[in-house]
Amino acid sequence: MGDNSSTEDNTDYQQIPNSTKFVIMLSLQVPSLLCYMLIFVFFFINKTIRTAPQNYALFIVLFLDFTIVGVDISWMISLYHTGSSPFKSFIFCQIWRFVDFPVWAICQILVSWISFERHILIFHNRLLVGKWRMICLHYAPPIILIVYSDWTTRALEYCNFICYLNPLLLPFVYLISLPEVWTNVHKIIYRLKNRRIAPLPQIG
Repeated sequence: MGDNSSTEDNTDYQQIPNSTKFVIMLSLQVPSLLCYMLIFVFFFINKTIRTAPQNYALFIVLFLDFTIVGVDISWMISLYHTGSSPFKSFIFCQIWRFVDFPVWAICQILVSWISFERHILIFHNRLLVGKWRMICLHYAPPIILIVYSDWTTRALEYCNFICYLNPLLLPFVYLISLPEVWTNVHKIIYRLKNRRIAPLPQIG
């Protein structure tokens, strides 16, 4: 029964015209990339957030999702627009497969770990006191999850087009949940508006 449901769902997604998929992805990709860049700038200019241990795994997820949106989805947009792969070679197909499946799976696994890690930081923060505890319970798990992820995952094939919306919409969620970003953006815009151009030196 479950197999029949999955087959019907996949058929419904496949019935969406490629032109519609192209318009949806392209209309979301550009603002999504801008949001990612805005978040990265916020991370780099804010030392407190950049050096906070609880944000390491989050930064990895942001970087990997940015790669998916900038690389994988760009290739998908080209595929939906032209009807063929951007480059027809074995090496390119392997690279695309790597970005499409393992990297996507790593992001989902790391998001799950981040939720669990937040629970430790809030309710059991004493577990992270000490160098070795910090290494074992904070730094090691994301590395192990990345190395030991399911490289043969086929999850993306079951949800097809809809799953590509996750990394596209993710930066908007971050921006909504990080009011500090908007505060810094307003400050930057204010400074740019009020910056005075230095007068040119007079000759003679």
